[in-house]
Amino acid sequence: MSNTTIKRFTYDWLIRFAELLPSDRSKFKLRQLSPLFTNLVGKYNKFKLQPILYITEGTNVKELLQSPNGDIWIPTNLLLWNVTQPGAVSTLMASKVSLCRIKVISVRGCVLTPEELLYLVKHCPTCEVSLDGTLTEPAYFSTIHPYLLRTAHVCLNLVNLIYDFAVPKPISRASVRPDAPRFLALNGIDFNNAEVLLKIVMSLPKATWNIQFNGTGENARMVTAKRIYNNLNAIGVSSVMCTYITNSLTIKM
Repeated sequence: MSNTTIKRFTYDWLIRFAELLPSDRSKFKLRQLSPLFTNLVGKYNKFKLQPILYITEGTNVKELLQSPNGDIWIPTNLLLWNVTQPGAVSTLMASKVSLCRIKVISVRGCVLTPEELLYLVKHCPTCEVSLDGTLTEPAYFSTIHPYLLRTAHVCLNLVNLIYDFAVPKPISRASVRPDAPRFLALNGIDFNNAEVLLKIVMSLPKATWNIQFNGTGENARMVTAKRIYNNLNAIGVSSVMCTYITNSLTIKM
């Protein structure tokens, strides 16, 4: 390809072409077309695809994400384990990190602010989200509920997460979401709040679920389970099974 030919493209188009290339540049033998393409890719393709971004106690997140070329990190798995002070996710938010290809978010034994929690769930992948830790301030389940519905496996175990009445109105179970979750585990439940649990179950899309509630109020579990069972039957969901283990209620439908 000659210089005359390549000049027929606008320079803005060429820059955008370089920006949108996948991060594995070795698969694209653009030099065979023109050295100008190779120069463009080196200058404008700043994406760095990483299989795992692992952050733990003592990790200097700013230093970890530093790149002399100004590359944008694109992890497929985000692991945040045993970080006992808030701020790690806030650093991610302010850094050149994109969660557009994320498949797994795993948080274990960490301290998060409500804003950090919201950032994580807004980028929930379709595969798996597991959030275990403590929130610095109380936050409401209803604020994160809509973002969880596209994930196949959800497990929440967060101190200061309040399961409230304000979950969305029931979704028509005739509207099947192909990416709807198949497993949902919520810890810290109070089985005495049957209305909250019923709203959560009734707000889930069709073609689900293995739901596991873990918490306190063991004596109220059976009453709550019967109420959920009856409401599901009333809307035509006949294949419902409720099982009990200590401090746990599992609903399969």
